[in-house]
Amino acid sequence: MPAKRRQDELDLRHEPHECQKRPRLDHHHHHHHHSPSSLLTLPLSTRDAHSTRTPPSARAAASTPDPLSPLEPFSPLEPFSPLEPFSPLEIVYDTYDPEFGAKVSAAWQRKQERREYRQRLRVYKYGEHVAETYSPGTTPPDIVKQYEEMRQELLQAWSEETTPLGETPAIPVLTTVSDAKGCRACNSLNTERRQQEIMQARSEEASTLGEAPANSVLTTVSDAKECRVCISLKS
Repeated sequence: MPAKRRQDELDLRHEPHECQKRPRLDHHHHHHHHSPSSLLTLPLSTRDAHSTRTPPSARAAASTPDPLSPLEPFSPLEPFSPLEPFSPLEIVYDTYDPEFGAKVSAAWQRKQERREYRQRLRVYKYGEHVAETYSPGTTPPDIVKQYEEMRQELLQAWSEETTPLGETPAIPVLTTVSDAKGCRACNSLNTERRQQEIMQARSEEASTLGEAPANSVLTTVSDAKECRVCISLKS
């Protein structure tokens, strides 16, 4: 067994070096690259010295590599010279933005707020268990459908509550008067003042041969749920 391993090691040593197997594109300038000033370059061998005259393909085929001495570590990588690949002129520098950190922080903060809001909304809609179990966009369709049905039922119940005796759930607006001052629902006028205004309006109406004034004050107290005053107060 040890004999076989020894044979393998010998075979490995005669295997062509990685950098010899690959044809060099810059073989014409090969002797310039290994400058003596570079600490990382290897010493020139006789093969390297004449290799500049030989085309790379022929050289790779013809040259039998020097067996590596036991002291030389086997490395598939070529020695790296920082001058070879690019000059410092090719490096591109980005302009420095002093606000960059603040912008990133603000964007992250906004994203967090959006996520928290969306999560609160999902907890409200589907309950905590579902919101925690499924990430946004993966909520099962039947759960979403269930929520929509429940929402419709609630809306239906709400409109029935606010519409007594099966009336149509329209927004009730005072029908008789354009510039209504109030109705029973909004309590914006007390009863006494309202009565006085009604009497005033009626006397004015009587004086114009029964025609209602164009911008009359409240002529009748409507039993509507809301009047224009209520609506404008809410909006």
